[in-house]
Amino acid sequence: MPIYTKNGDEGYSSIANGDKTPKSEPVFEVLGTLAELNCLIGVVLSSVRFSDQAHKFMLKMQDDLFLIGNIISSGNTSRNSVFKGKTLKVESAIDDLQKRLPRLTNFILPGGVIFAAYVHHARSVCRRLERRLVSLDMSVKDKNMIFIITYINRLSDFLFVLARFLNLEYGIKDNIWSSE
Repeated sequence: MPIYTKNGDEGYSSIANGDKTPKSEPVFEVLGTLAELNCLIGVVLSSVRFSDQAHKFMLKMQDDLFLIGNIISSGNTSRNSVFKGKTLKVESAIDDLQKRLPRLTNFILPGGVIFAAYVHHARSVCRRLERRLVSLDMSVKDKNMIFIITYINRLSDFLFVLARFLNLEYGIKDNIWSSE
């Protein structure tokens, strides 16, 4: 069976609820950005040797992104409350990493080792995803994605801290931003 269906050739696509929707709709911006972020996390996972626990945590993030895509495409945002508990787990991971990092007193520029640069890239896509989610949430009545939005916000924080941690692990200092 071929991978192509030709159903989207005229600029429309179907989401999980079966509605044929123009590909220019905000829902596809969210779904596309979710896929992009998931791909970047895959790049990070294939590039960095994490501990088994950290590797499983990152894989769980990918699962969570797929779940968000399912919730968004089905239109059943009542299930978004599951992300309340998931956000607490991300916060715990942030706290664990931050304990090992030097205190941050300046803005830093993305970069360092290539792995950290990949994570910084993922973080910027995560921030874009957050903006797209907020736009979708505000544009559709009766949608309530506050727990998903909060989770994505915290995920971007985690990715920032992870990038810093990777640089530390590889002996690279944060690149401090200077206005001069």
